[in-house]
Amino acid sequence: MSVEEIAEDILNTPHITGITVTGGDPLYQYEAVTELCRSIRENSNLNIILYTGYTYEVIEQMYTDILSFVDYIVDGKFEKSLAVAGLYFRGSSNQNFIDVRATCAASQMVTAAVGKRQIIT
Repeated sequence: MSVEEIAEDILNTPHITGITVTGGDPLYQYEAVTELCRSIRENSNLNIILYTGYTYEVIEQMYTDILSFVDYIVDGKFEKSLAVAGLYFRGSSNQNFIDVRATCAASQMVTAAVGKRQIIT
């Protein structure tokens, strides 16, 4: 499927409040994933969460454009030795659940507040 077809399918699916982009690592297909997130952002109010093994610092340097289109990023590779039960949206303690808009506004990493498996915005 093309990026346009995927975006159209998402945008025409009723009763969803957001999408999660996960992998492998979505940033291995950076241009396509950025275009998909751009299309979703420009045509809806859906939340977009991106999971990547890259750290936020690397994303800021190498994958900057995507930051304009996603709401939250879970960064860092899952580390089995750091796995912790009950972490919301993350599997291991080395990962961050980042509020991208707040981070960009503050010019420093802001982790998202979560509780009862819902994002608090």
